[in-house]
Amino acid sequence: MRRGIHAGSAAERAAELNAFLRDPAIDGILCVRGGSGSMGMLEQVDYDAILARPKLIVGLSDPTALMLALHARTGLVSISGEMVVQLFGDMHAYTEARWWD
Repeated sequence: MRRGIHAGSAAERAAELNAFLRDPAIDGILCVRGGSGSMGMLEQVDYDAILARPKLIVGLSDPTALMLALHARTGLVSISGEMVVQLFGDMHAYTEARWWD
């Protein structure tokens, strides 16, 4: 359920993220866009789940808070890079080719 500018409450979004972190079929998480909202989820993230099944996380802007929290609590690293919403816009051809590589 949409909550203002977010796709649900912080608890709802954290629950969905935690489901992704626990799912052994998911190898990585590509953030669709930035904005705001990660800060409200940080205390509800299941850090043990991602430590048990490390996943690549790629994002920029607001997801940086999540990526830094993951690193601080688990030592895992993520990639600060283009988000899905940027892949189909005015991305430079070189950057797009490196992203898909």
